[in-house]
Amino acid sequence: MNIPNAAASGIRYTPTTARERVAEFAETITSPVPEDGFPTEAVAALTQSGLLSAPLPPDYGGCGLGLLPGTMRPLLDTLRAVGRVDLSVGRLYEGHCNALQLVAQFGTEAQFRQAALDTAVGHMFAVWNTQGARGIDLLDGDAGPVLDGEKTYCSGVGHISRPIVTVSSDRQDGLRMCLLRADELPLEADSSAWTPLGMAASVSGVIRLADVAVRPDDLIGAPGDYQRQPWFSGGAVRFAAVQLGGAEALLDETITHLRRTGRDGDPYQTARVGSMAVLVESGRAWLIRAAEAADLVFGLPDFDAEAATEAVHLANMTRTAIERICLDVMEHAVRSIGVAGLLRPHPLERRVRDLTTYLRQPAPDAALAAVGRHVLARGNAR
Repeated sequence: MNIPNAAASGIRYTPTTARERVAEFAETITSPVPEDGFPTEAVAALTQSGLLSAPLPPDYGGCGLGLLPGTMRPLLDTLRAVGRVDLSVGRLYEGHCNALQLVAQFGTEAQFRQAALDTAVGHMFAVWNTQGARGIDLLDGDAGPVLDGEKTYCSGVGHISRPIVTVSSDRQDGLRMCLLRADELPLEADSSAWTPLGMAASVSGVIRLADVAVRPDDLIGAPGDYQRQPWFSGGAVRFAAVQLGGAEALLDETITHLRRTGRDGDPYQTARVGSMAVLVESGRAWLIRAAEAADLVFGLPDFDAEAATEAVHLANMTRTAIERICLDVMEHAVRSIGVAGLLRPHPLERRVRDLTTYLRQPAPDAALAAVGRHVLARGNAR
């Protein structure tokens, strides 16, 4: 990783743990995040609490989440906690963490230092990779690189100021990453088609660039780095952590409702709550196992190839297990509360819609198929 010393960065060191930052963030969000636009106040709370800087190393004012050896579990715990507050905000925060990890892993020291400075003043990062028939082309302009094309399902479109987009070139094999200074570029953003069942506050949409010039030092890494393993598949366990936070919130809402309505002594209800608690705890165990495997690889200058393969395998299994856990918890919650929980403004209604939508991405079937191929190639389950 290209993480320079921050002694001359001017960033104020904030000696707080990730858990303390999560607590401050959660205390700030006292009401449901609005669905009618980008969650500006919640993102401001991420910044104010220090969570936006939490993925940075300590001397940059962060906690080193996911960047330093042994920090994958606190990263996943933090993502799970943010998802428990709100899944759309968790989705945006996971993309921010992902982008900073990519800059740290594949960027230069100067690029990482600038990313840290941008984060410290409140810029939020993201990764925009999805595209339709046409993506973004990297062209040679008279004065430097030029981007032309579009991306789809860009979370936080029109509001995220430091997204990483993947671009392609006829001269290069593999996608290249480019950091867009979106607040400084003539970038067309359109979220009008984003009318989903849930996750509305993630404000996903389309961006279009028409021969937009970028700086050469905004190109991150080499062609093919974005999809390089084990980071590409192994890092996907991040959004599984956010999703599990959504399942935990369903359990919270179920307990609150049953207590408020005096139904917490019903034997059928107590059995359902017990089943939900077991499922949630199983998800946490999967995250711990995935974090242990990732810590043998991520953040280390050298790692064993077999350990890298195992980290990807554990990430795929964890994603698959947590998807099933979330679906089962959701079913128990809806059965416990009944129709009342599916009527607005009951908080369960929003959380069910958000989790249902979030679980459909990205490519859960491909992750399960990868698990099967790995086990078949190895010849046993362990």
